[in-house]
Amino acid sequence: MKSPNLDEIIKAWYYRFAVLAILGLLLLLGLFIFYLPGLRPTRVDESTTPLTDLHSIEELQTIFNQDAGVPRLILVLSPT
Repeated sequence: MKSPNLDEIIKAWYYRFAVLAILGLLLLLGLFIFYLPGLRPTRVDESTTPLTDLHSIEELQTIFNQDAGVPRLILVLSPT
């Protein structure tokens, strides 16, 4: 049986080190994603205001003016 030479031993240790380093980096990345509040998934409260189906500009103006000072999101969707 042939004994491994120094180069083979170094390559084996280098490979082990590289695998452990990659696993460690993946673990750290997972911890950062979990603990950073901006990146963590949050639950949506079930009591949120539902989307409103508007049929005229007047409806939009009325609802928009009722919520003065509140951030609003307007989605304009068209089937065409």
